[in-house]
Formats: sequence, structure tokens, C-alpha cells
Amino acid sequence: MNSLFWILILLIPSQLGKHWWPEWSLVNGIRVDYLSPTIYLTDILILLLWVLLARTNKTNKTDRTNLTNIPLLFLISYLLLVVLTAPRPWLAVYWLFRYLEIPLVAWAVNKQKTKIKKQISQALALGIVFSVGLGAAQMILGKTTGWFWWLGERNFSVGAPGVATLGIDGKQILRAYATFPHPNALAGWLATAGLIIAVINKSTRSLANRLRLAEFFSVAGTIMTASRTAIVGLAIGWLMIFPIGNFFSAVRVMVVFPKEALFERLVLGRAAWQMIIDHPVLGVGPGQFLARLPEYLPAGFYKIQPVHNVFLLILAEFGVVGGLISLIGLIWLIRRIKSIPKWLPVLTVLLITGMGDHYWLTAQQNRLLLGVVFGLLFLRSHN
Repeated sequence: MNSLFWILILLIPSQLGKHWWPEWSLVNGIRVDYLSPTIYLTDILILLLWVLLARTNKTNKTDRTNLTNIPLLFLISYLLLVVLTAPRPWLAVYWLFRYLEIPLVAWAVNKQKTKIKKQISQALALGIVFSVGLGAAQMILGKTTGWFWWLGERNFSVGAPGVATLGIDGKQILRAYATFPHPNALAGWLATAGLIIAVINKSTRSLANRLRLAEFFSVAGTIMTASRTAIVGLAIGWLMIFPIGNFFSAVRVMVVFPKEALFERLVLGRAAWQMIIDHPVLGVGPGQFLARLPEYLPAGFYKIQPVHNVFLLILAEFGVVGGLISLIGLIWLIRRIKSIPKWLPVLTVLLITGMGDHYWLTAQQNRLLLGVVFGLLFLRSHN
């Protein structure tokens, strides 16, 4: 079981999966990656791990009071209502399972009993070094390498439509993707994974020298992606851990978005607010934001993508009820952080990047890492 868990954490950066395109996953007849029902390799590993853990826990049953079941029954009833009232119920069911993978991974982390932090640190370190190395190769080549399709690396070049680039001295440079759906998602993953290792290193000195290289790769890789929110979040996180901020003494952080990116965020944010106003109680349903988005876009705006703010996305898809549940969870996390303040830098990065992008809910790799963070926050031992 420990080996399976280690393999899962190691393969979190991958996105190898099988996609399907049923009618209910199309928007105006167009394929949208976010809506395609997909079975990832990591899904299979999570399922196997869950089965093993469930079998193990059968021998360790504990009595639960009826009071603890009341919130659970309310949550199940609410989720069933959200699915049944969604315009595309099958899409809602699929995305509900996607969102539920986050607490499922957290539960799996919490159930590991031996050397959990060491396992996570080593696996994340390998994932960081691999992702940054692959991303650097893509930037140098001006295209994806094509060597790591078996881990989910896609095939495109710097001139392809919709590909994220960085302008340097009038030349367009391909931003690092590695095996992620977008450089911003890679940046958020690298920033958070690097800080997880840093926090563990600071409390487990025997691991510090071995994993310091991964911390450096995390910082360098985040900067390489040119994701402004991730760079700002990472800078603040590192300053919390090491107040002297020596990692960023030579880095000039740009926090002003290009006009085009800012315009897109404003349009999508306005659409999200309108959805919330039109569907205030239950929202439009899990995964329904993109399906309903064309109804709320101005003429000539063609980009179908989630709103770049996880809190607006939650409110739009789950309404005020879902927003209140999420707020209770956030308050719970903040109270938990008070007892283990060393994890505050990681939570800070999650909040900053979550307010500037959507990948913590929409990208497989980021969702699973979010589950790892939650699992670590609620470990019984934090020594």
C-alpha cells in the first residue's frame, strides 16, 4: 500500500488519460477539454488505493454518533439536488466525482501511517525536477518534445493557435507546459509542491540537504512559466519561511497583467457574477459553467474557459449554499493553520493563485495536489 501511495504522488504531474466526447460535453458543437469525461491513470491508482484502504479499515470500525451523520446527510441531499436540477445531469455527475477526488486524496494521505512526509517529499521532488526539465526543453525547442506522450505531454508548437507564449525582445517564446494543460497550472503546482517540501524540510532536518535542489527547481520553474499570480504567491510564501527572502533578491516580479489577459478575466468574471445572480441558491451545477457560458458572453468573445477565480467558480456552479459550505471549510482550515502555522505559506499560495486562476478545481494534477495539502494539514502528527 505504501508503494502504491508513493507511485500515486510521483505521477500526480502526469495527465495520461482516455478522453470521450459525448453530446453533453460539447458547447455549441465544439469540443472543450474541460468538459470531456476522462479516465486518468491517476484515477485508477486512487481507486486501487481507496479499495485497499477501505478493506484495511473494516477491521478498525469505530462507533459514530448520530450527530456526526447530520451534516453528511445534508451534504449528500444538497449534492443530489444540485445534480438533479443541472441542465446537463451527466456532466454534473462527472464533475461532482472530479471535485470529490480532492477529499478522497486527502483521506488517503491521512490514512498513511509510516514515513508519510518522507514519501511525499521524495515523490514531489522527482515530479518537480522532471516537470521543470521537460518545460525547459519545450521552451528551447519551441515545441513539445513528443517523447513523453505516455505521461500526457501534448503535441504542439509555439505558432499553434491558443498556445501560451512569452514575448522577449520581440520574439515569441513558448511558455513551459511540461505535462500540464497550461503553464499557469504548472506554475501553481510547482510553487505549492516546492513549499510543501520546504515546510517538511524545515521540520525534518535530515531531509533538507537531499531535497534542497528540488526547492530551487520549484522556484526556477515557477519563474520560467511567467505566471504572475504564482510568482507573487511563491515570493510571499518563501518570505514567510525565510524572512530574508534571499531566493528573490534578484527577481523583479511583474504583477500587472497584459491588457488582453486582464480583459479576458474581466469578461469571464462578469459572466460568473451574472450566473450567480440568475442562479443564486444552487448555482448552475457542477461542470455547467462552461456549458452555460456562451449565454453570458458579449458578441465577439470566443474563448470558452472557466472564470479565473476558484471562489467565483464555486459560487457560479454551487450557488450560495455551496459557497457557505466552502466558507465553513475555509474557516476550518484557517483555524487548523493556527495550531500548525508552518503550513501558512502553502495556504497563502493556494489562496493567491486561487483568486487569479481556476486550475485548482479544473486541472487533474492541481486537484490531486490540493488533496495532498489538505491531507497533510490534518495529519495526527506534525513533528
